[in-house]
Amino acid sequence: MMFLLRSLIFYTFFFVGCILFSAITLVLKPFMPTRAHMRRCYRMGMSGLRQSSWLLGIDYVVEGEIPEQPVVYASNHQSAWETFFLPDLLSPIAIGVKRELLWIPVMGQALLALHAHGINRAKGGLVMRKMAAWGQRMQRAGVNILIFPEGTRYPAGTIGPFLPGAAMLSKRTGMPLVPVALDSGAYFHPRTFKKNPGTIRVVIGEPIDPAQHETREMTNMAREWITETMSLEQVRRMKKR
Repeated sequence: MMFLLRSLIFYTFFFVGCILFSAITLVLKPFMPTRAHMRRCYRMGMSGLRQSSWLLGIDYVVEGEIPEQPVVYASNHQSAWETFFLPDLLSPIAIGVKRELLWIPVMGQALLALHAHGINRAKGGLVMRKMAAWGQRMQRAGVNILIFPEGTRYPAGTIGPFLPGAAMLSKRTGMPLVPVALDSGAYFHPRTFKKNPGTIRVVIGEPIDPAQHETREMTNMAREWITETMSLEQVRRMKKR
């Protein structure tokens, strides 16, 4: 009963927070430069998630170094948690999202105000050209880019196939590709009410130089590093039980 009550309170905070985040993002847009706007709005969004996660006993730890220069981040995707946490941690940042998210009233307009790019995976080459143009605009603005190469959420303990978009953006812009591994799905279960108390681990990898590798090789390197890092994390959790 207590679990259900906490989950209900969490989702109430979460959805109300999303509405407030979207509204304030749109209100602040005309009055702030791009980088400051991103930092302010994503910090506000993470503040709400942090408070609501506290109700469920969920914390986080970050390992690795955040590069000082603009980069392309490629992260595995397990839950909604990282879509709020990573933009705050890595801001100023623009995110590649499913095109359908931009159709949500108010939320979609807020994402566009934060320079998110809607990805239509059905249109192949055209998508890549539009992504490349978007990435080059963000690179000129001094803004990081965040891509979830799996394209959708996968359960904890699994890694889906990686699409080449993140590596392609790295090659086109010259920005290093930085893999990010996380295990949010072990605690913040997607598509269910189930939430487990614990500490989410976020690990930032070493930058991959696009001048030294081809797109496919970079995609494989990022996926292999994330897979290995998350496999070690599973072993660590098993030993703690």
